Amino acid sequence: MDDKKFIDSINNLHVLSQDYRNEPLVGLIQIWKHADKIVLTWEECKDGNQRNEYLYTRDVHMKFEDTNELFEYLKDNGLSVENFDFAR
Repeated sequence: MDDKKFIDSINNLHVLSQDYRNEPLVGLIQIWKHADKIVLTWEECKDGNQRNEYLYTRDVHMKFEDTNELFEYLKDNGLSVENFDFAR
C-alpha cells in the first residue's frame, strides 16, 4: 500500500492491519480513525499467547492528531505503510 492509499483508507474509516512473525514473537498492529483522532494498537507476544494480554511483550495504544504524527511514529519504530493491508 502506498502513502496515498494508506491515508485515503484511514480517512474512509477502514481498519488497516499488519501482522508479523519474528520468532519467537508474533504481533498485530491495527490503525483506524475514531472521531477526530487516528488510533494505533500494537500487540506482541510469544506465539500461542495471543489470547492472554498479561503475557504480551508489547501492548501499545496510541492516538494521533493527524497522519504526519502517525507517519513519524511508524518511521521511528521501523514500520512501513507498504506492509499494511485492510483488516480481515
